[in-house]
Amino acid sequence: DGQSFAGPKSSTGQESMVAAGTGRAEQQCHRAIVTHDDGLDVDQRLTSILTESPDSTPGKTQRLQTPDGLRPAIMIKDFLTHSECERLIGCSMCHGYTPATVGQSDGSQQIQRERRRTSRWMCDSPHASQVLYERLKPVLQHQDLENGPRGGWRRSCGLNARLRFLKYAPGDYFRQHQDERYEVPVGQPKEGDTSLMTLMLYLNEPTEGGETNFLCAGGGQGMSVKPTTGLALLFDHDHLHEGVTLVSGSKVCIRTDLMYTRRPPER
Repeated sequence: DGQSFAGPKSSTGQESMVAAGTGRAEQQCHRAIVTHDDGLDVDQRLTSILTESPDSTPGKTQRLQTPDGLRPAIMIKDFLTHSECERLIGCSMCHGYTPATVGQSDGSQQIQRERRRTSRWMCDSPHASQVLYERLKPVLQHQDLENGPRGGWRRSCGLNARLRFLKYAPGDYFRQHQDERYEVPVGQPKEGDTSLMTLMLYLNEPTEGGETNFLCAGGGQGMSVKPTTGLALLFDHDHLHEGVTLVSGSKVCIRTDLMYTRRPPER
């Protein structure tokens, strides 16, 4: 439920409360403010959340044949623990959400309510992203996704360091779309590495609505995935999909990308 364009980062200096999520998440936010974030920056805090869990082994993995005939989507239960999800929501709420934008062909970002109505907080967290990637790697190996698809892609090489926290309130949605690729710019480390797959991490379970629907380009019967706490969903950027209108409750999730490279393995 989001585009892979790595645009300008949102400001994380203002510690504002946002009315979304559970009371426990609000308590997590309050504690972070009172302790002045314990001296940790965002990357350190997110990494500590993901490395302190006593049991973070992903659960059952299921292949989902999507209606467009592309490579199946992968659903991973209990990829995140309930405690991790609760703390991640709390951390994101401390930094505040802003209206999510839609990437344009010229590289700019615009608010387009007719296509997308959600809130978003973005941060760059390379260490937390690496922890998530290490957790994902056994699934990639088992599902034969570690090696890249045709086109010269050799192997997966990590997750996009930019984590996009997405918050849906009742009435929010993201109309049908395909996720865009992100390519590491020339001159940066790992230049040319490119995102080919979307990784969605669902941090809570909406009361009604909020499903991720995979659609047929020419119409016809689609496939629906209902968010549950800790669920991960991995799928090709090319899949046509939508974030269904949330009817009641709240929906909070993280969007990131699985990156692939043409570089040979490091020795």
